[in-house]
Amino acid sequence: MVLLNMPPVLLALSGQSLLELLLFAQLLAATIIAPVLLGLWDRTHPHGALAGAFAGLITAMIVCSAGDEPFDLLLEEGGRYRRWWTWAFLITPAASALVTVGVSIGAYPEYRFKWSVATSSRSDGSSATKPQVAPTSMSKTRVAPA
Repeated sequence: MVLLNMPPVLLALSGQSLLELLLFAQLLAATIIAPVLLGLWDRTHPHGALAGAFAGLITAMIVCSAGDEPFDLLLEEGGRYRRWWTWAFLITPAASALVTVGVSIGAYPEYRFKWSVATSSRSDGSSATKPQVAPTSMSKTRVAPA
């Protein structure tokens, strides 16, 4: 647990202003916003959402390091107010959305999320949940006794 808290502590001790730290946190949030919102679509597979989140993180690191300023400006004072941060905020969600949709449709073309619990209303006005079982081809066929 201590190792998990070390990077934020070191970043906070680097002398950055609060606005710069929040801008960095917003870039990290931009890496996963598209997979999270696409999770509402029934064709999005969990592996596609995970791949999209990792693609967003990698894209953010590539865009930040490929700008006309070096990657070290992330820790330099005022380094996050450069023009390439605008590109990072535009390209990162787009790349994660493309990877999420691409993996979900390309690797799992027949996948559809199905709800497993349905609500039914009772006569006393309350509602109860009961599992829905999809019919199978085995339940429709009957074997005649020999």
